[in-house]
Amino acid sequence: MNKIIPIVFLCVIFNVHSQDSIPLFHFDSISNHLQKLAQEEKFEAIVNSIDNFHKNDSAYNSLLVTKGYYQLRLKQYGEAENTMRFGLENEKGDLRSSFYQNLGVSLERQEKWQEALTYYDKALVEYPRNHIFLYKKAYCLEQLGQIENAATKYKEGIRMYPFYRAPYAALANLYYQQRQTAQALLLYNIFLVMEPDADNAFHYLKLANERANYPLETIVVDPIAISIDDDGFKEINKILNARISMNSNYPLPNDLNIALVRQTDALLKLLGEFKGSGGFWEKDIIPYYKWVSSSEKFNDLSYTVCYSIKNEKYKKLVDKQVETIQGFMGDSENKLSENIQIGKSPWEDQPGNVYHHYGDGYLSAIGRYENETPKGYYEYYTSKGRLSSKGYFNEKGEKTGKWTWYGPGGYLKETANYEKGELSGENLGYFKNGRLEYRAQYKNDALDGDYELYRQNGALYHKKRFKNGKLDGDFLSHKEVGEGHPHQKINYTKGLIQGQVITYNDLKNTIATYEFKEGKRNGTDKAYYDNGILQSQNQFVNGLMQGMQSSYFPNEQLESEVNAMDDLYEGVRKTYFPDGVLETTSEYSEGSRNGLFTEYDNDGKPYYQFEYKKDNLIAYTYFDKAGEVRKAAKKKGGEFPYTGYTAYGQKKGEGLYDIKGGKEGLWSFYSDHGVLNDSGTYSDNRLIGTAKTYYNTGEPLSISQYGTDGVIHGYYQEMHTNGKLKTQGWYISGQRHGQWEHYYPDGTLKERLYYHKDELHGSQDFFAPDGKKASSSVYEYDTLLHDQYYDPQGHVMQKLDYKKDAQLVLSSAYKNGQMETSQQYRYGIKHGSYKRWGYFGQVLVEGQYVNGKAQGVWKSYYDTGELSREFAFILDKLTYDKSFYKNGQLESEEYYLNGQKHGTWKNFSEQGHLELQIEYLLDHKVGPQYFYGPEGELQLIRHYQMGRLMGYSYHDANGRPTAMTPLANESGRIEATYKNGKPSRQMNYDKGEFNGDYDSFYHSGQLLRRTPYSKGRVHGESVEYYSDGTLKKRLPYQYDFLHGTVEEFYANGKLKRTTEYLWNKLHGNQIWYNEKGDPIKKTTYFNDSILLSEKP
Repeated sequence: MNKIIPIVFLCVIFNVHSQDSIPLFHFDSISNHLQKLAQEEKFEAIVNSIDNFHKNDSAYNSLLVTKGYYQLRLKQYGEAENTMRFGLENEKGDLRSSFYQNLGVSLERQEKWQEALTYYDKALVEYPRNHIFLYKKAYCLEQLGQIENAATKYKEGIRMYPFYRAPYAALANLYYQQRQTAQALLLYNIFLVMEPDADNAFHYLKLANERANYPLETIVVDPIAISIDDDGFKEINKILNARISMNSNYPLPNDLNIALVRQTDALLKLLGEFKGSGGFWEKDIIPYYKWVSSSEKFNDLSYTVCYSIKNEKYKKLVDKQVETIQGFMGDSENKLSENIQIGKSPWEDQPGNVYHHYGDGYLSAIGRYENETPKGYYEYYTSKGRLSSKGYFNEKGEKTGKWTWYGPGGYLKETANYEKGELSGENLGYFKNGRLEYRAQYKNDALDGDYELYRQNGALYHKKRFKNGKLDGDFLSHKEVGEGHPHQKINYTKGLIQGQVITYNDLKNTIATYEFKEGKRNGTDKAYYDNGILQSQNQFVNGLMQGMQSSYFPNEQLESEVNAMDDLYEGVRKTYFPDGVLETTSEYSEGSRNGLFTEYDNDGKPYYQFEYKKDNLIAYTYFDKAGEVRKAAKKKGGEFPYTGYTAYGQKKGEGLYDIKGGKEGLWSFYSDHGVLNDSGTYSDNRLIGTAKTYYNTGEPLSISQYGTDGVIHGYYQEMHTNGKLKTQGWYISGQRHGQWEHYYPDGTLKERLYYHKDELHGSQDFFAPDGKKASSSVYEYDTLLHDQYYDPQGHVMQKLDYKKDAQLVLSSAYKNGQMETSQQYRYGIKHGSYKRWGYFGQVLVEGQYVNGKAQGVWKSYYDTGELSREFAFILDKLTYDKSFYKNGQLESEEYYLNGQKHGTWKNFSEQGHLELQIEYLLDHKVGPQYFYGPEGELQLIRHYQMGRLMGYSYHDANGRPTAMTPLANESGRIEATYKNGKPSRQMNYDKGEFNGDYDSFYHSGQLLRRTPYSKGRVHGESVEYYSDGTLKKRLPYQYDFLHGTVEEFYANGKLKRTTEYLWNKLHGNQIWYNEKGDPIKKTTYFNDSILLSEKP
């Protein structure tokens, strides 16, 4: 009897949208498509559908089991074998049992008995209490002619799990072939009692009846010893084989006049004379039949055994006994288990008898069991037969000593110590990767002492102390890089937080403090930016907000303030712009908006007001700059239409508010310039259905699908500005799922990624702009395991394994063997020094990481050794960035505050002339922006107000600034001149974006630089000239990407350097020339990396 694992429907395959869209293979839902194919028995189509399922999906191995099943149904045994072998190689959990089982079947069907036996032996090592594997092993031994070994394993299988039918029939067949009819009939009867309505029950009823009627007459030349009890059946078998019970004068035991019933009746009467030797029959089987006889249940046995009979006369008799049959089956199961449950210990160091406990279809535990009390050593098993836990019980049935638990796949999951049934001492937990997950101490069944919690990478996460089951003492959590890098410190007393809670950044500096008293926040909470500047300050009394709550910008300006009473806002909440100008006021009462919400432009003028009543919007008013009403509306008992405007009169949004104040129906939202940015349909204030977004220039940006719960769900696509597809993939309940693809602007595949619940999982592929694979990465649920890099011919150049060791230095190299990069890691996270070298060994970049974040001063160098750039970080946030020419002259200086652009930025020419000066206020351009020509003379002044271009000016003939020419809606043409009247800069603005040629001139009026723009993006050939008009540089752009060959020239017009780009990446050759035009150096790039370089 071959049993194979059936289908597991785990996927839904969708392929809507265009032919080029990615299909969704969704493992969480049942596939109607596959079910229909199964019902129609289109098994080949099922196999083909599963072949399309992505190997990275967590359900892939489950589907391989399904695939193998249908390959077996299609009699594709070799293909099924290969499928199961592949599954075994990749599966680490308990699906391995399914792969072993179906692999064994595929080998059996090919009559590869020895190979099948080998795999069943391997399966039994991993699943030692799996009765099916034990039966299959016995079956293979039988086919190989090892009958005695097979019989032994059949008996072991019955003892392991006495309710599995197959070994009874197999052993019965062996006994029949040995002319031992009595034993065969005893086993056939039990087989039929266990599942009398099984599909094959009538087949075996008929077989058993025929063999009862016509015992085998052939003399067995080489009898085998199956059980030490078999000699006790010699006389019984002589009588049965003589067919005495088949005589017409033999008294019928009941109305079921068939050979099996007659012979079984005679057999049970003869069992009174049976004398065994303490073996299989005397201990495990005969007691069951003695119970049948002593309880006068022979008729019940007969009806149950004959339940599948086809004879109409007997069928009517049996059908009247259904309740009796059901009761007898239950009683039989109990009696069989009573006899077999107690057996010899399987452990040499634990002699004596043990008790077998059974679950629903499997052996669940083995151990000594007396007076319904477990005692001594015990093992527990999973439904697949794998060890799940082990340990000892004392004489009272209480756990004692060390106990051990195992997780799916058999990894060590937990150990604990017990005294008199209570946890006492050390308790350890482990991750699947074998690393320690936690270390705890127990006393009297309660946590008591140190408790340590670790991350999967091995780093210490938490360290705390317990006393009598409650936190008591310091609780210290750590950053991802572990001990020595604190995240938060908390003090507990009897389970309650007491005193000050401190949160640290990656530099071990305090970034937040919270005051507690007896578990409740009491006092002033403070939070700080990484540079130590106060970020917020909030007051608490007995766990509730009380008094003033304030927040601050990184420049120390007040950001917001509000008063709180009993944890609820009360009064007017105010917010401010970074320059201190009032931004909004909101009126609150008992935590709800009640009254006016007013927003101001950064010139201090209000531009709209919303009126609320208990958080519901009931009216709105928009104002123009003169304070006149631009638009107003008020709810009158129900829904009302809404149209909003920016401070400069551009439409901001429009749609319908329902009676509850929520958005309903189609809504549209616009940029500050009145360009449509978003559109979508709402229901009960939730975005549903199709939602679209647009670039500020109006081109489509993305199309998303939302479910009725307002969460993104379904096919997603994003476009480049040229209209070509940029990204596509699927969301399931707000999380990326399955295959996602990203493309270059010409449609060439850039990345093929795979997500499982928004985490990268499995192999990820990355491609060069010419479509060739450049690298691949392997992730395990968002954890990077290794990278692999390829040359243009597809050969692996190098592989980087990201081991999660406490300390690791990972290096990469060029094809010439020269080291390219070196990075220190701690527990798999960048932590320590980083260096990058050029092709010939010169240092190009050096810096530091702290817990995965760039920190401190970084420097980069020209390949000739001069400093090219110096920039500094505070935990990944820039503080300054300076660039230098080769001659050491400062090229640019940029400053940041908390990672935001802030302060005065300047650019200089190679001769030291100021070229640009602009002021930033936390990422906003403010005030005048000055542009200078190469000789240092002013070209243009652009005027900004909190990031918005208001207009421009330039110097008149006397060198004084002209009056500002306003640019309404950041649109219009700028034409500026030097004070000599010659053009200095010319450009066009359209809704805040450059459009058309942007020209810069020398003082003489000669064109210096021309940059072509299309809707805010550089598109076309950008050129730069020397002062005499000689071409200096030519740069080909497409949609803001360098794409093509960049050419640079000497002042004599000779070619200086050519560099090939594809979509902003160095890809191809870079060639240097001398002033005579002769090539002197060549470097070949592939996907931004050097393949080969010729040293000058």
